[in-house]
Amino acid sequence: MGWVRAFPIVLAFAWVAGCRGESQGPTTGSETHFLSWCSRDGSCEDGLACVCGVCTEGCGEASECAAYGVRAECRDLADKPADQACSDAPVAAACEAACGDDADCTTFGEDLRCDRGFCRRLASDCVQGDVDASGVVVLGDSFFGASHEITAELERLARARGALDAGDSYRDYSSSLISPFGGGADLTSQYTTASEEGAVRIAIMNIGGPEVLLSACPEPPDATCPGLQSAVAGAEALLQRMADDGVEAVLDVSHPDPADETFRAQLSVLRPLLRDVCEASPVRCYSLDLAPTFEGRTDEYLLSDGLNPTTQGANVAAAVIWSAMQRRCLAQ
Repeated sequence: MGWVRAFPIVLAFAWVAGCRGESQGPTTGSETHFLSWCSRDGSCEDGLACVCGVCTEGCGEASECAAYGVRAECRDLADKPADQACSDAPVAAACEAACGDDADCTTFGEDLRCDRGFCRRLASDCVQGDVDASGVVVLGDSFFGASHEITAELERLARARGALDAGDSYRDYSSSLISPFGGGADLTSQYTTASEEGAVRIAIMNIGGPEVLLSACPEPPDATCPGLQSAVAGAEALLQRMADDGVEAVLDVSHPDPADETFRAQLSVLRPLLRDVCEASPVRCYSLDLAPTFEGRTDEYLLSDGLNPTTQGANVAAAVIWSAMQRRCLAQ
């Protein structure tokens, strides 16, 4: 009978389809977790590992990545841009997919995005459309507030991904006229205004700029500098208040290295202190350091004041911030 003759063929097809190395369908479809964002301490399914914040697997040569699709390649982590690599990866190379735009990523599923040269998908447990524009606020000093170009580019990227409607905007309270913590126009004052005008769910901010610029620290600076201690104490108090108010998450964006050596030395001391504050925060807090992105490019990315971003620098900073928001599922 025809079905008897066909049965071995069906079995053979099922066996081939079940072998990852001989079928790209199951591995490249939307059900796989390959190239999904993940947390450092999270877990990935499909036998994948979380490497530099991405679900993938270690490799030694290109053939080991072939099962994921024709665009998959074995990429040395050391060859990736500094802000996309990581120093604590368990492998030296991992399967990746380079891209120039979103269309290059459709091989791996319709939901993938091209994120600064590499295909990425939101984590499977990322809830989209849950936070409207008014729930996202931007707080900070002149790095954000001198031109507000970072927020404008961030909004453009969010609209392109469908995370922000065409007529909506984030609430940007950043300003060049900001004082150290305890002053009448400090970061806490910005947050007070924001919370009075509407509930804050996601806060994107930079901390410590005024303290670095206006503090007199010993040479070389250390953690005993009163101005830097004020920044740490102010950050702790602000994050506690945010937690009490029900803020869901904070993305603390550290300034890139300024041109001035004194400011740069103070910032190098302050960065790890604020990172520790963020890690211990009662509200979910993520640190993002722009220094690796701006390193060696300050002539292009910073204005002649050596502090604030050019239009190109603002666009680059926004791309890194948006990438961090996608990875952490913030306002997607």
